[in-house]
Amino acid sequence: DLLGNAQSSIADVRDLGSQLKAKCNTLSLLQRLQRQAVLEMTGEKPRRKTSLRDELGLLPSGWQDRIVARAQASNTYADAIAVLAITGCRPEELVQGARVRLDREPAVICIHGAKLGEHSGQPWREIEVASSEFPPHLLQCLREERDVAYVTIPSTDALRQALYDMSAELWPAGIRVKPYHFRHSRAETLRQSGWAAHEIAAVLGERSARTVAHYGRKT
Repeated sequence: DLLGNAQSSIADVRDLGSQLKAKCNTLSLLQRLQRQAVLEMTGEKPRRKTSLRDELGLLPSGWQDRIVARAQASNTYADAIAVLAITGCRPEELVQGARVRLDREPAVICIHGAKLGEHSGQPWREIEVASSEFPPHLLQCLREERDVAYVTIPSTDALRQALYDMSAELWPAGIRVKPYHFRHSRAETLRQSGWAAHEIAAVLGERSARTVAHYGRKT
């Protein structure tokens, strides 16, 4: 009897789960129909989800420099945001830390890769950068640390929130800057400067040159 009751209870639970799933599907369908009806009545078109590539073209001219300057003024992840802008690295890579060396010219930024897989990501890479590209606060940090500085962030969420707050302050009605905007922007800058796809991939820490086709302004 106990076994029979248990089996009956399991069947009841499964039946209840099926009913709930069916009701959820029905509600979802009704919501879509209602939205479609409103759009038809108003003559509006459905809004397409904006991608990072779309947003890149909506950001104001010189947005990177203004964000870097704002970070310096507020002393909020100033060095990390500078490295993000210079290299286009992944925010996850800043959690692991980037080493910046200025004991020769050009300077060298060493980055440990993230999102590693059998066919994606590089374990580490070194990027040569002219010291003239460094903002004053990063140069000062390097000189104080005898030409070597380790740049890190506590978490990607912390960096994302800092960038959100800065861009909201700079452009209240504009796009909120995200860490990956810098990555897309760096790819586009290199592409416009005549860099080949495999060279851009090396800078961004991608194994495949095909991947970088998804970075930059959408055309």
